[in-house]
Amino acid sequence: MKKLFLILILLIQVLFFAGESPASSDTCIASATSFEATNLLQVHFIDVGQGDCTLIISPSGSTMLIDAGLNKEFENVMNYLSAMGVEKIDILVVTHPDLDHIGSIDEIINTFKSFYRIYMPLYAKETKAFRYIVEAILDNDLQIVPALGGYFIPFDPAVNLEVVSPNRLHYDDANNYSVVILLQYGNIRFLFTGDAEVEVEEEMLSLGYDLDVDLLKLGHHGSKGSSSFEFLLATSPEFAVASVGENNRYGHPAMETINKLEELNIKLFRTDEAGNIVAISDGATITFITGSLDDIENELKISGW
Repeated sequence: MKKLFLILILLIQVLFFAGESPASSDTCIASATSFEATNLLQVHFIDVGQGDCTLIISPSGSTMLIDAGLNKEFENVMNYLSAMGVEKIDILVVTHPDLDHIGSIDEIINTFKSFYRIYMPLYAKETKAFRYIVEAILDNDLQIVPALGGYFIPFDPAVNLEVVSPNRLHYDDANNYSVVILLQYGNIRFLFTGDAEVEVEEEMLSLGYDLDVDLLKLGHHGSKGSSSFEFLLATSPEFAVASVGENNRYGHPAMETINKLEELNIKLFRTDEAGNIVAISDGATITFITGSLDDIENELKISGW
């Protein structure tokens, strides 16, 4: 793993260590997509079974992909992106090197080839899947921006994207290296937590991050090792999303988590029950569409979104 980590370091942009300041939230990326500028933010929680994959489309048409599920889900992810008119991914976030998050990332990189930024934690894992990602980055002459708490991701002048974890260079649990992103559009806020466990939840709160949100992407697929009662109280979401596979062997989301959500009156959306989950916001409210890809396409057309 030491050799792989050294390669990862070499792929990181030198400008970060040369004192790159947090990117201003008024930065806008020109995205080569078929989208026209709207006043709507779209967040697509793509159903990739027992894994994670989230597509974000900004009001100006910039695109961001957080993870991409297992390698067997690549065709599913590509079909979804194609149906949504995505011709270019501006920001690619690899939350951490677990297979259910990165299995399709190398094929995503080899397909799109060019990205404005690729964000990853400073953590390498000695697996074939992670090696394939490193090879894809090298083959396409790309670099990585290390994701660390307190930095902002340039995306859209109307959307604020802040990395709120990791805040250390070492964690004992690999899940805790997960890139956690806070998104704000108008008065609406989302929190994407990867597989971050309770230790990181406590750390983010202790560092004073304002994590009061409207929608929480449950950490680690809603496992009992994440989503502590204290964290749910602090984030106080109205909605929660669990990306899980039907009848998965891990028992995600855990009954303990479901019970806490019910006690706090937080509405839970699950990909194993709802299929794809799309949250659309005008900056003041959130509207949901769920179902198969055909369902999503039809509803978006009918609604004019």
